Order: sequence, then structure tokens, then C-alpha cells
Amino acid sequence: MSAVAVHELSLVLDDDAAGAAAAHDLRALREGATARVRAALADGAHAVRLTTGARALPAARARVVTAAAAAAGRLAAPHARVVLRADATLSGHLLEEYRAVDPAGFSVLLLVPAPPADGARLLAWAQERSGGVFDAGRGAAVPLARLREQGGEAVAAALARAAATRAPAVCAPDAETADDLELIADGLRRAEGRGIAVTVRCARPFADVLAGDPTAARRPAPATPGPGRRARTQAGEW
Repeated sequence: MSAVAVHELSLVLDDDAAGAAAAHDLRALREGATARVRAALADGAHAVRLTTGARALPAARARVVTAAAAAAGRLAAPHARVVLRADATLSGHLLEEYRAVDPAGFSVLLLVPAPPADGARLLAWAQERSGGVFDAGRGAAVPLARLREQGGEAVAAALARAAATRAPAVCAPDAETADDLELIADGLRRAEGRGIAVTVRCARPFADVLAGDPTAARRPAPATPGPGRRARTQAGEW
């Protein structure tokens, strides 16, 4: 039996374009994904990264490839947390990748770009980017002051509010520092422990935190503005 807790294995589906070539062989992708997840479980790892290359693919193909990777990973770890890792601004196939891992739309989509993040702007961006599927009125932002005052519980409560809509919804916390990302991760774990289904779409810093390497989220990087973000960012390859 693995030492990794039910939700503590993160199945990180990386849409980095560098992996686009692998997406042409779905059989190899499926077999490789299942084998890597099994090895991660055996090693007690907190995360396993599968590169889909979805960012460089047409939307329909991106959905097929992402679904194949998720299904293969879940064969080995049915209860693993699915993390859709994107670039610093979360660009790419937002709706298609979400539907690839949750066709029924029962899970809350937790958006965590590279800091600094503005939750209210992210809700509006997700609504526009999804053609209204992620209605901002159903979403839940977490203001920075509330996050720091209440800690992870603020995020867990926001995820619960979004889940209560019983429709595709987004949760978008504010964040400015690596410590804020750790509070968000704590809130995610609290919500999962209460049975709330969550799909994560994030940039590298939050993926690093979930992988058990919070120090990586503290490394500086060049500024790159984007949706739901202010002026600076942290980006790079995991």
C-alpha cells in the first residue's frame, strides 16, 4: 500500500508545447502515463508530470490528448488530484482541458496563475475565455486579506460555495507570495478532505507547492503581465 495519501498524489498534465510530438501516439502516451504513475506511487512521490503538449494543438485534439493522459494516469491512481499545468498566465485551452478531465462538469476549477494573482479578474477572464460556461456569478474569489486572515479555510469555504452551484464554476484566490500559495494548497487539501471535487489549473509555482517543493515557488523570474495578474510573474519549466 502506498504511503501517499488519497489526494496527495498530483497527476500533473503539462500542456507545454515541447511535448506536442508525443501527442501523435496516443497508445504510447497511455502506456507511458500508467507506468509513470505506478512508479510514482511505489516511490511515495507527491506528483508525477505527464507532458501532453496540448497548448500547441487544435482545441479538439487537445481535449482528446488530455483526456487520454488523465484516463491512463487514473488507471493507476483513481483518486489522484488532476492538475492542469499551464504557463504563467494560464493561457491555452481552458475549457477543453477541463472538459477532458471532467466531462460532466462536477468539479470546481481552481485557478492559480503565477503570482501576483487577482481573483476577481480571473473570474471575469474565465467567463470570457469559456464563452460563458464558467459564469463569474457562480464563481468564488478569495480576497488577499481574507486569505491571510483565515488561511486555508478561506479557500476551502470558497471551493464549497462554488461546488454548491452544481454547475461548472471557478474558484480564484488572490496571491502575491509563495506563502500565499501554500495557504491555497492547504485550502485545497481541506476541501478535498470534505469530499469536494476540484480540478486545478495552475502555473509552475503552485504545481511545485503541490509536488512538495515550495522553495521552487520562491525563485524569481522575469515580469510577464496576463489575465488576472498584475505586473510580475514566476515561470519556467518544472
